[in-house]
Amino acid sequence: MFAIRSSAIKHCLGWGESLPKPARSKAHSLFILVCVSACVLVIPNSAKAQTYDHTDFLPGFGSDSSVWLMAYPDIGTTPLNYLSSSVQLKMVSTPDLNVLATYNAQVATMDNRLISAGGLHILVGHSLGALVARGAYNYNASARPLYKGIVAIAPPHQGAIIADNALTMRAYIGDVQRRINDAVPALLLAADVYTLVSAFAVTGGTAVGFVILIPLNFFIVNKAHPLDLATFSQLLQVPALNDLKPNSHVIDSLNNLNLASDASLQRAQVIGSIPLRYAAIRVMQSALNDDAGFSATTKTYRAAIKSFKVCKYWDYGTILGWGLGRRCGWAARALGRLDDRWTRYTIGTDAFGQPANKPFDGVVPNERSIWPGSIPLSFQATVPNDHMNIYKTRVGLDQVAQAMYSVGASAVNPPPPPPAITVSIAGPARVRPNVNCAWQASVSGGTPPYSYNWTKTGGFNGYDSEALTSFSSSGTLYLQVGDAAGNNASTSKAVSVSSSNPFCPL
Repeated sequence: MFAIRSSAIKHCLGWGESLPKPARSKAHSLFILVCVSACVLVIPNSAKAQTYDHTDFLPGFGSDSSVWLMAYPDIGTTPLNYLSSSVQLKMVSTPDLNVLATYNAQVATMDNRLISAGGLHILVGHSLGALVARGAYNYNASARPLYKGIVAIAPPHQGAIIADNALTMRAYIGDVQRRINDAVPALLLAADVYTLVSAFAVTGGTAVGFVILIPLNFFIVNKAHPLDLATFSQLLQVPALNDLKPNSHVIDSLNNLNLASDASLQRAQVIGSIPLRYAAIRVMQSALNDDAGFSATTKTYRAAIKSFKVCKYWDYGTILGWGLGRRCGWAARALGRLDDRWTRYTIGTDAFGQPANKPFDGVVPNERSIWPGSIPLSFQATVPNDHMNIYKTRVGLDQVAQAMYSVGASAVNPPPPPPAITVSIAGPARVRPNVNCAWQASVSGGTPPYSYNWTKTGGFNGYDSEALTSFSSSGTLYLQVGDAAGNNASTSKAVSVSSSNPFCPL
C-alpha cells in the first residue's frame, strides 16, 4: 500500500514538472495541489517524502572536495556511492572548496554556488565545512530560502582548542621528531653491540652467531620510525586554522548572530568519540587514509619506546655510551608523552593542571560540538569514530544517512547489512613455561572499529588486537571481539606448555 501511495505522489509531482513553465496555468497548479494533498492525507506522517533539489558535500579542515569521491577500504567504495544506496543525493557536483582557502573564501564560494544552482539544498559539512554551511546561511539573506537543511559532521561549533595550541603543538612534534632522529644512531650502535655480544655468548665466537645480526638490526631500525610526524605539522599550517580558534571572529559571529529565520532551518549532526589512548596515532592514520593500519602502528609505537628504553639502559651501562644512552632516553620519554601532550593540546587541562579527561573525537571535545542556540536538532548521533574518518566508515555514513533523512532527504533502498563478524587467533600453540609470547586477533566482517577482550586460564586481561602473555602450564586463551554495531564473536586457542618447546614458535 505504501509503495502505491509513494508512486502516486511522484506521479503528481512529475506531471507538473514535465510541463513547460509558460504552460503551468493556475488550473494545472490547482490539479497538482489537490492530487498531492489527497495522497498525503492518507499517508502516515513518518512516510511523507520531502522535496529538495540538491545535496552539497562540504569538506573539512585540511582537505578538499575530493575526499567525498575517494574510495575507502572500510566501505569498499566512495562515501557518495555508499550514501546513494540509501539516500537520494540529487547532486550536481561537489563544491570547489580546497585546503588552501580561508573560511571567508569558502563561504563566498558556497554562496555563489547556491545562487547559481537554485532550488532547495541540503548541505552536509564535515568539520570546517559545517561552519561554512552555517556561515553561507547566516550572512546572505537572499540565499536562506535555498536551504532545506544542514547536516554537521564532527563540527567545531564552539571552536577548536587545537587551533589555539597549534604553535605549541608544532614545536612539540618537531622536538619529538628531532629526538627520534638523534637517537637512531645510538639505537643502531646498541643493536650492533648487543647482537655481537649475544652472538659470541651463544655460539662461542663462531661465525654462525653473526647471522642473528642482520634480522635483529633490521627489526630495530624499522621500530625506530613509528610516526610520520610531518603529517601533523602540515595540518597545523593550513590557512583556515586561525578561523577555528574558540575566540576568533568567525566563531564569535557564528554563535552570537540571532536570526529569526534560523528557527525554520532543519539541522542535524553526527559526532565521534574515541578513547584518549593512542588518539593522536588514530587521527594520524585517518589523515593518511590508512585507518586499517592503526593497530600495526600502535604496535610499532610501543616497540619503538621499548627499543629506545633498552638502548638507554644498555648505553648507560657502558662508560663510552653515556651520551648515546641519554639520546635514547629522551626519545623514549618524548614518544611516551604523546597521549598526554595530545590531550592537553586538543581538550585542555583540568583544575589541577592535568590533561582533561573528556569525551572527544581526537581533535574536538564533544562539548565544543554543541550547536549553539535553543532550537532542537532534528537528529543527533555519536559514533565510535575519530574526527577524520567519520565519513569513511559504514557506521559513520549510516548515521549521516539518518541525519539527512531527518532534514528532508528522501530514502531509497537501505544498504545491505555488513557480513557477520568472524574472529580467529594467530599465534603459537606450544610454548615454554612463563615465557611471554604474542597472539594476534584476526577479524573480518561486522562494523569496525572493533573492541577486544582477551582472557586465559589462570587469569589475564587484554584489550588490544594483540595479547602479550605467558602460560605457566597448559591452558586456553580466549578472545571476544565486539564491533561498532553491538555484534560480538568469540573464539579460543589451546596452548600447551613444555620446556622442550621453542620459545615462541610461529
